[in-house]
Amino acid sequence: MPTSPKSRRRSFFLAAAVLCALVLPGYVFSDVPVEPPLGSLVSKYCVGCHNPEDKKGKLDLETILAADMSRHVDVWEEVAWMLREREMPPEDEADQPRPSEEEYDAAVNWLEGALGGKGPTEGVESGILAVAEQYCISCHNDQENKGAMDLDAVLWDDVQNHPEIWEKVIVRLQSRQMPPHDRKRPDEDIYETAVAGLSETLDEAARRNPEPGRTETFRRLNRTEYRNAIRDLLALDIDAANLLPKDEESHGFDNVTVGALSPSLLDRYISSAQKVSRLAVGAPEDKPRGDSFRIPADYTQEKHVEGLPLGTRGGALLPYTFPQDGEYEIEIRLMRDRNEHVEGLREPHEMEILLDDEVAQRFTI
Repeated sequence: MPTSPKSRRRSFFLAAAVLCALVLPGYVFSDVPVEPPLGSLVSKYCVGCHNPEDKKGKLDLETILAADMSRHVDVWEEVAWMLREREMPPEDEADQPRPSEEEYDAAVNWLEGALGGKGPTEGVESGILAVAEQYCISCHNDQENKGAMDLDAVLWDDVQNHPEIWEKVIVRLQSRQMPPHDRKRPDEDIYETAVAGLSETLDEAARRNPEPGRTETFRRLNRTEYRNAIRDLLALDIDAANLLPKDEESHGFDNVTVGALSPSLLDRYISSAQKVSRLAVGAPEDKPRGDSFRIPADYTQEKHVEGLPLGTRGGALLPYTFPQDGEYEIEIRLMRDRNEHVEGLREPHEMEILLDDEVAQRFTI
């Protein structure tokens, strides 16, 4: 059925009224001006500090005195708490006049009545934005910036764009550290609702946009990681330095340039894997082979070597994995000078060969 212009206007007004009710849940007033006794108290005791020029605590009461109270509900909630707790004007400013108890009580009673007769936290939206705006912004803004946290800068941005900041807010709210105990604080229902809503928002954002960390699909092990992996998986202690080339270092770390795998390096890893596999399963060699260990010329023989039996001097401790049971020939060649004379051999010495800490051979040289 066609709608007349008058009925359309009525529909518009009805929609606007419903919208107002949705925006300001819990408050039933509309176009409420600030009247005495609140207006008189604020004009006399507060606007000297809270005006457009000074604006202490980011609070401009002089400007909003002439405005509709429904436009600044959060500000008047804060004012009601300050007056009820006698926080303002400050007691430590001797030259600042303070209202009488009658003035305090009259202003608080009128203000709470204008706010619907509710307590300071009743009727407040449970969303985290409303909670942060009412309880947090006065300290965590670009001017105060307490705790190096500026919530005012991110309050109206998408929560998902600043997860590190809102994660800190969750921790503070869960532990009830914020707001401080000497400030206006929400009740437990608002705490729980805000934490649950914020946590759910961040968790949903993390599910939609996961942070996988390292994104390389293939990464090789460096020498140290390769040796440790073989030890943990196969119980073999290998000398990775003899099997693989030295890893490149960057800023003191040797595991940051392991994304690339050149053909020659891949060949070394395959060769190492073949040797390790033979050691692990004890696969026989096609023909006997030998391994040589050269002791550095500056390796001292005058002191006890850690890992060898107490009372011994000099020698060497060589970790070695025998691939399978059998007879092995161990040959020791002492260091000689250019004339093929053994150095330092001016008197008899006792030498021992130990396998797994048990003496295999003892002789005098």
